[in-house]
Amino acid sequence: MNGPELIARLQANDSTLIRLDITAPLLQSLSYSQIQTFLATFPCVPSIRSVHLSGLALDKVLSATQIQELLLGIASMQHMQDLCIFRGGSTVLTEEAVAQLLQHNDGQLTTLLLFQFASLHECPNLAGALRQHASLQRVTLTLPTLLPYAALDLYTMCFAVMPQLQVLQIRSPGGTPQEEPLVSPEGFRVLISSPTVTSLYLENCGLLDDHMDVLEEELKHNNHTLQLLDLKDNTLLSDDVLYSMGRVLPHNTTLVSLDLSGVYISNGGGQALAKGMAQNTTLTHLELEGTEERYRNEFDIQLQHDQEEWMKQIYYYLRLNRARAAVEENEKVKINKRAWVEKLNYVSDHLDCLYYFIRQGSRFVKGFESSNRPSYLNDYLDHCQSVKDDEHRQQQLEANPGAQMIMQYLGQ
Repeated sequence: MNGPELIARLQANDSTLIRLDITAPLLQSLSYSQIQTFLATFPCVPSIRSVHLSGLALDKVLSATQIQELLLGIASMQHMQDLCIFRGGSTVLTEEAVAQLLQHNDGQLTTLLLFQFASLHECPNLAGALRQHASLQRVTLTLPTLLPYAALDLYTMCFAVMPQLQVLQIRSPGGTPQEEPLVSPEGFRVLISSPTVTSLYLENCGLLDDHMDVLEEELKHNNHTLQLLDLKDNTLLSDDVLYSMGRVLPHNTTLVSLDLSGVYISNGGGQALAKGMAQNTTLTHLELEGTEERYRNEFDIQLQHDQEEWMKQIYYYLRLNRARAAVEENEKVKINKRAWVEKLNYVSDHLDCLYYFIRQGSRFVKGFESSNRPSYLNDYLDHCQSVKDDEHRQQQLEANPGAQMIMQYLGQ
């Protein structure tokens, strides 16, 4: 859609126009008078819920006054729910300009995405403006690397008290490691104390082992909200994070997804993590991809861990938790029994999961019996009949302590 077509839809108050993308190429296709018409018209269209503004080459198309008018127009959109701003090198589209936009907007903003704003730590007004928007549920900050120490401490205090914030993403992509922590350990403690954040992404934020000490304490004793934690590419972390999470997992009952990609993996840390997984019932997704190549000239470390016994144990407990989650979801939403069987089968490629449910999980199969039809558990086990024809799996069956019960269900 080119500029004139967009203006026509705006002037017609097109109710199907839900998202507005404002870019330099779009504005470049307009004459000066058409730009003025655009600036005067778009704030008046109530159907627009999402606004995406790119500052890339924007200074070459609009004057500083026009950009300020554009921001005021966006601020006046009371029906706007999602706002995404990419600075793109603009000298006018600054942190202070964004702060003023947010201060003038009295709507119900639920999602805010800010990209490539490198001077957040120099703009306390923006943190204050964020606190003004109590309806925010998701905030994403994508930052350049090499920001100074504790650059976001002021913002963590802001995020921790937002009453509806559920998803917080702070990312420094691009391949260059963040050399200083974007958040101090003290600021990190404040952030982890949020009673509302369920998903926390801290990618390449320069976190240190001191942060993991804070994380361990909070997740073991205080935080009962966080479900997803992404610590991807925090390459300054040692294997202490594995030991810390190994101590956290037996006590934490809310975390379901954990991403430790990019942290250093040692066999000792892996074993500690596996030990913690053995006592955890909720974690179902784990990303674990080490950066051992950083140490290849110092230690003799294997680059592949798939065949390590501790990794196999982790895989097993993850499958077990997924099966448990599938069963508990069935109990919650009352999905049909056939679907339950299919969900359980999806995670049962490790036979020990099946044995566990039969030996220890009688409550999971209670109620699946019927006087006039076969048990759905029998249906499930019949689906596993192929194990009889697989020599390796047959040997597993015969060697397992729960094999006799399996054999009975299979009619052997």
